[in-house]
Amino acid sequence: MTYKLKNNNLCVWVPYISNYGGSDVSNRTIAEGLTKAGVKVYLQSFHYYFEFAPWLLSRKKAPPGTSIILANSWYGFAFARPGCRLVTVDRLCVHDPVLEPYKKFGQRIFHNQFISGMLLPAQNRQTLLWL
Repeated sequence: MTYKLKNNNLCVWVPYISNYGGSDVSNRTIAEGLTKAGVKVYLQSFHYYFEFAPWLLSRKKAPPGTSIILANSWYGFAFARPGCRLVTVDRLCVHDPVLEPYKKFGQRIFHNQFISGMLLPAQNRQTLLWL
């Protein structure tokens, strides 16, 4: 079932770091669903090297008219902009032990070391932005 919003003036920016995996598919699916509902969506991907320094994305400008920013919780803090609501998606499924056999060596290290260490501090920064 498709829902169409009436009198919709929402503009959602969906910035994401492309790693050619599940989050790319997830973001495209979310953007398609929002578009079908009548929401103006800007889907913007960034190179995967930003995963190692997401704060560099804080200099990227939001598209004109953006009212909501939908980003991954791992790096959503970098997209917080004045006048826009920041909504983050927790992709904690990467920590599920069931997925370990399907991960490449580099993914395993990245998720277990880098994301685990970054996730809590990132969430704390997002919370502080709204206080």
